[in-house]
Amino acid sequence: MGAVPGPGLVEPAGRPAGSRSRDARPADGAPVVAATPVAPPRPRTVKEICAGRNLISQAICESRECGNAEHSGEAVCKQISGREERRRELQGL
Repeated sequence: MGAVPGPGLVEPAGRPAGSRSRDARPADGAPVVAATPVAPPRPRTVKEICAGRNLISQAICESRECGNAEHSGEAVCKQISGREERRRELQGL
């Protein structure tokens, strides 16, 4: 008669103990396929982060996000930077 699995070694119904290791191997002649690498998620743009807000909160969000170094090169951030610079010049600061 077959050996009875000890505590913690219970197999699903109908499978003898230890059969799991045989199931994990591919069948003879079956090609082994490597997993395809997944590209890391691309960073979101300021427009994507601040989308869906009303006019005032979107402007505040864009100004805040453009303060981060990772977004400083985006076109919208360059426009905001130019506007803020002109505003400072007009105020004499």
